[in-house]
Amino acid sequence: MSIINRFMNLKVGRKLFLGFSVLLILTLAILASGLLGLNNIQDKVTKNGVTTNLFNALSTVRLNRTNFQYTLDQKYLDNVNAATARMQDTLATLNTFSWTPDGKASLDSTAAAVNSYIETLVPFTRALSEKKISEQKISSQVLNDNAELVAGMSRDAAQSPETELLTAQVAFAMSDIDSQVTAYRQHPTPEMEKMIQSRLEAGKHNITQLISLMPEAQKPMLQAALDNMHNIEGELEHYRAIWTEQSNLSTALTGKALNLTNAIQAMYDRQQKKVDETVSSVQMQMPTVAAIGIVLAVLLALGITHSITRPLIETLRVAELIAKGDLTATLSSNRRDEPGMLMNAVATMNENLKNIIHDVRNGVDSVARSASEIAAGNMDLSSRTEQQSAAVVETAASMEELTSTVALNAENAKHARTLAQEASVNATEGSQIAQKVIDTMKNVRQSSHRISEITTVINSIAFQTNILALNAAVEAARAGDQGKGFAVVAAEVRTLAQRSAQSAKEIENLIGESVEFVDTGYNLVEGAGDAMSRIEGSVAQVRDIMSEIAAATDEQSRGISQIAQAMAEMDTTTQQNAALVEESSAAASSLEDQAVQLEKVVAVFKVSDSSPSRAVAARTVMPATVKKSAAQDSGDWVQF
Repeated sequence: MSIINRFMNLKVGRKLFLGFSVLLILTLAILASGLLGLNNIQDKVTKNGVTTNLFNALSTVRLNRTNFQYTLDQKYLDNVNAATARMQDTLATLNTFSWTPDGKASLDSTAAAVNSYIETLVPFTRALSEKKISEQKISSQVLNDNAELVAGMSRDAAQSPETELLTAQVAFAMSDIDSQVTAYRQHPTPEMEKMIQSRLEAGKHNITQLISLMPEAQKPMLQAALDNMHNIEGELEHYRAIWTEQSNLSTALTGKALNLTNAIQAMYDRQQKKVDETVSSVQMQMPTVAAIGIVLAVLLALGITHSITRPLIETLRVAELIAKGDLTATLSSNRRDEPGMLMNAVATMNENLKNIIHDVRNGVDSVARSASEIAAGNMDLSSRTEQQSAAVVETAASMEELTSTVALNAENAKHARTLAQEASVNATEGSQIAQKVIDTMKNVRQSSHRISEITTVINSIAFQTNILALNAAVEAARAGDQGKGFAVVAAEVRTLAQRSAQSAKEIENLIGESVEFVDTGYNLVEGAGDAMSRIEGSVAQVRDIMSEIAAATDEQSRGISQIAQAMAEMDTTTQQNAALVEESSAAASSLEDQAVQLEKVVAVFKVSDSSPSRAVAARTVMPATVKKSAAQDSGDWVQF
């Protein structure tokens, strides 16, 4: 029962979520079961496909091994090697799958059979290659080709009877050895080897005798036949050993191939059996899980439907009674889900409606009385509001006059600020001009000093020229008559030097006086520049002060304008208040009438302890109450 109660107290969303979750889980279980079965089947089918590839590779190896054994063609050996590599790759692929212990044992058995087959196949192919080489060495094709030629030589009439007989014997021996060697290559035995050895000995003896009797043109042919017999004789025993080895390996390889075929077939049959078992298991699991899911879904659907519809029906019954105006019905529930909460909410709404109806009936009486009192008070408030509006109008007129005066002062301050700004600009320009004059006087003073320095250099040059002239006069006096002309020139140079020195001295005196005057002018101009700078600073201060005065006057003008605007708005608001008071009086009368109508409407509801309406009594008592209230509050309206 605790589980059922706990389920009934769950939220509807949680119930639906639980139901859908169970259905989803069952659906996922069915899907998982099917997918798991399909994956198992796919795994087994894939393994069977790979196993089939292994079997095909084995068949290719056996076919090409047989062809190579009987033809010794290299292409069949290449096919054998490629198929062997495919078998190893297929085994590596099979090892990547997941296996059960018995499946792993079957795979290991197959891998062991493959490795054993390959281990035997390698020496077998090597033995076949060696057999091919040895077979080429014991080839009797030369004897077969030369036997016809030698037989033709035996029929030559020019030969002696002994030579003709010997030639016929050699031709027969070569043909016989070729036949015996051909038979030996198919199945060599020690007896055949001994017989061929004896015939080779006889043939070599006869060929050696015949070579000594034949002309030089026919000796190479006989020598080639003799060399072929020597090669055959030296290779017979080795060929028999190689042939025996490959025959034994072929037999062993056939047995191992049969074992490998059986292992592959066993692994394939096992996987096929697993596929059948998996299909049967999936066919049983899916209907079982589906049946369980259907039963659980039906039970959950019935439980959820029952837990939702029963409280909704009960709640609907109570709601219909409330809609008819009957508030006497009771409803309760201990459930904590949405239907239970809805039942409790409807019960609470029913109880609250009861309280509201009681409160409304009581409030209607109070509203009726208060409306009469508000109507009387609004009439008194209307008259006093009209008086206040008249005072606000007079204040607004005074503020308009003050605004015009302040605006005129602001205009004058703006004009004074403009003049101060122009004076500041002029003072700045004068200061700049004075600075330029100072710079010019500074340049003149520097030029005067440079001229003084140049004059000093000229005096120095004149002094040195005078000394040189004196030295030249002394040297001319020493020279006597020969230096008279040079003495005259030295005297003239001395005279010029003295005149240059005198002129330079006069220029120096004039430049000195000019430098003094320039220094004096520079000092005066510099003082004038300082004075202009101070004037500029003073004008700037005056300009700043006037700007501040103008800004303050603007602020005052804007402030007074705002006050005037506020007074105008206050006047408008006061007039609107007067209109609102009149409207409020009318609304209060209407409110009183509506309170009576509301009482009549609320009387429709049926409650357990209804009380009679007192709206009519309130309307009859209201005029005296209103007059008393107005008389008591008349003093308060004066302080408004």
